[in-house]
Amino acid sequence: MIYAELQKARLDGAQLQNTIFAHAQLQGATFSNAKLQNAIFTHAQLQGADLKEAEDLTQDQINRACVDKDTTLPEGLQKPQPCPTNP
Repeated sequence: MIYAELQKARLDGAQLQNTIFAHAQLQGATFSNAKLQNAIFTHAQLQGADLKEAEDLTQDQINRACVDKDTTLPEGLQKPQPCPTNP
């Protein structure tokens, strides 16, 4: 899914283990109960995405993504510093 355009996609309950979301456009996507173990989010655009109920998401994974104030994360994870405008 490198460079995939999945804005506002509903990925609820999806089995996304080991998926490569590098540079994917995932703004506003929802990941309720999605399995994200070992998924790669390098420079993925997750602004406004709802990840609060995503499963197996780690801080290291989210640190590689681009998020904003509207991105929601699972309890215990912190939003990383903003990405450059052109990652």
